[in-house]
Amino acid sequence: DVRRPNGITLSADDKTLYINDWDGAYLLTYDVQPDGTLKNRKNFGKYTLKEETDHGLVSGADGLCIDSKGHTFATTPAGVQVFSAKGEHLADIGAPYDMPPQNCG
Repeated sequence: DVRRPNGITLSADDKTLYINDWDGAYLLTYDVQPDGTLKNRKNFGKYTLKEETDHGLVSGADGLCIDSKGHTFATTPAGVQVFSAKGEHLADIGAPYDMPPQNCG
């Protein structure tokens, strides 16, 4: 049910899966069950949208990583978008639009 997943990572405790949706407006999370299945899809953080496609604005989200405090960093055409551990959009760290970041780590 994710249109274009791109950039996937697990929380430090392996209980939450984070997924960038290149074609969507939100960074997504799922609860990882003990058997490895996923449940409870959530719109975790709303991206700043800059990538224009024939069906509207999309995130263009690519690389994804999480720091030791639970901050999530998603690389997008808007730059590196930073979210708190609760999904609050904290900042966009700018980059030239013709050379957006693609990975983090």
